[in-house]
This record gives sequence, C-alpha cells and structure tokens, in this order.
Amino acid sequence: MTASVADAFSRAAERYDDNASLQVRVGRWMLRGESVDGRALDAGCGTGWVGRQLYAAGAGSVVGVDLAHGMLCRARAYLDVVLLADLQQLPLASHSVGSAWANLALQWVPSPEAALSELVRVLRPGGRLVFTVPLPGSLVEIERAWREAGSVESHINTFATKQQWLDVVRAVVPSAQVVAEQREVVRYFDSSVDAMRSIKSVGAQRVLQGGSKGLTGVGVYRRALACYEQYRCGERGVPLSYQILKLSVHLP
Repeated sequence: MTASVADAFSRAAERYDDNASLQVRVGRWMLRGESVDGRALDAGCGTGWVGRQLYAAGAGSVVGVDLAHGMLCRARAYLDVVLLADLQQLPLASHSVGSAWANLALQWVPSPEAALSELVRVLRPGGRLVFTVPLPGSLVEIERAWREAGSVESHINTFATKQQWLDVVRAVVPSAQVVAEQREVVRYFDSSVDAMRSIKSVGAQRVLQGGSKGLTGVGVYRRALACYEQYRCGERGVPLSYQILKLSVHLP
C-alpha cells in the first residue's frame, strides 16, 4: 500500500464499517469453518473487524497491522496490539504468530512477494496464512460504463490473476499446502452514483481514476453514470460485481 492509498483509507475510517459490506461479506467467507487458537495476525486490519471475528473463533490474542493511521485509531479499541507498519516490513519477530489473515489487503501492496515473504516469516512452523484478493473481472460494470461513455483508458486497477497469486505463493514457500477457492460477490445499489461512491467510501477511490485528466471530466462522468444505469437489475438495483480468490496456505 502506498502512502496515498493509506491516506485515502485513513480518511474513510469513520465510515468504513458502515459502507464495507464487501469487506464484511468476503471476511465472513474467508473465516467460515476456520478455527483459530493462540496468537493471530490481522494483516491490513483496517478498523479491526476481522480481528474481532478471530477472537470469536478462538484466538487468544490478535495483532493488527495497517499502514492507515485513521484505521488503527478505531482498531485499537478491539485488538490487543495495533502496529502502524508496512506489510512488506513487519515489525514482528520470526515465528511469533500461529496464523495470519489478510482480507482484501494484499492487492494494495507494491510487492506481493515481499509481503507474503514477511507473513510467512512471522508464522510458526505448521502455521496458516489465509488471504483474499480481487481477481480480474472485478468492477466490470464500472469499466464497461466508462468505455461506453467514450473513455479509452481503464478506470479500474489491474488485478493479478489466480495463477499469478499461486505462482507467488509457491515461489515464497514451495513446500506449503495451498487450497484455492473462488467466488463472485455482487452488491446492489439504488443508483449508479451510489455504486461509484461505494468504492470511494471504503477508501479505494483510486480505482476510479484514469490516466488522463480529460477523460474524467463532468460530461464523460455523467455519460458513464447513464451507461451504468442500463445494467440495473429490476428492484435489486444497480450491480457491482467482484471476483474474489481465497488462498489458504498451510506451512510445513
């Protein structure tokens, strides 16, 4: 996560839990059927929502790490320890946690391999790393709407593929047992404006930026909103879909 992204998440901290139904839905799926004991790491902890669920699942203590100070101010009320740190340089001793969890966090890291190496380093032998990330095909409605509005550049982040994530994990810890799961999560909104704003409301507004300032003018934006409305699904509203990968990595 870069400093600019961290600042965006910090500004969104106070409304994060109210608007983060994606994070909550994916987090519940990530934790479903999982048991936790001992010391757990919530990597990219945000407001501490996942950490709270880890306690409920049996964790004895939870350490939260995030690069967004505003998020940690809220997480501090729930977690034993919170650390302002980069996932690529964890201020934790080697082999100091039994499990590590990262819900929709690693896609923001400049070097996923460096972050995964650090997460593996702090895990005890036999420990578990479980994380979720978005895949290509996420936010496809937004991309189509911009394209139909006349924008020729992408307005969403380029997400790594499932195979790329598997390759990185195997490069970091070749002997680990890896289980991959994938699912689609669709959110519905009252309007295309609300759908667009939902990205900003969880601190991720960078996905709406294009490479050229001229492409995001008021006229193009309004056309994109009108194009987006064409995807409305009756009473359910305007869809915004995510393709989500869950990887469970069991260390030897």
